[in-house]
Formats: sequence, C-alpha cells, structure tokens
Amino acid sequence: MACDYHGRIDFRAFDVIADAIIKATPAELDAAIKSCAEIARGDTYERAPMHRMLFRAFAAMLRLYKRKYA
Repeated sequence: MACDYHGRIDFRAFDVIADAIIKATPAELDAAIKSCAEIARGDTYERAPMHRMLFRAFAAMLRLYKRKYA
C-alpha cells in the first residue's frame, strides 16, 4: 500500500517487485504470470476493474521480461 512520504507517494514496494522478478527462475515467472492472468480475468478473486487492469499489465510485463531476459 502506498503511503504519504515527505509529500510524495511512496512506491518503494516497486524495488521489492523488481528484485523478485530479477531473481525469479523461469518456472517462478510462469507461476507469477499465471496468477496475474487469473486475477486479471477475475477467475480467482473478485476485484475491482482497476485491480484487474493492473494485474493484466503485470502479466504482460512479466511475459516481456521472461521473453527478453529469462
């Protein structure tokens, strides 16, 4: 969750996400892509459309990363 940090939104969690992606094995990336795609479709969780859109983007980002670097 983002919080106010010296007058700006704190997105330090992105560093955690980036490190996790970089350190992930191809199998772990596949699992993450599958989870993100399920959430984006609304199969697993009932989420607001905004959440589904973000998880669709996460899945696309992970696919691109895997294709280029994994």
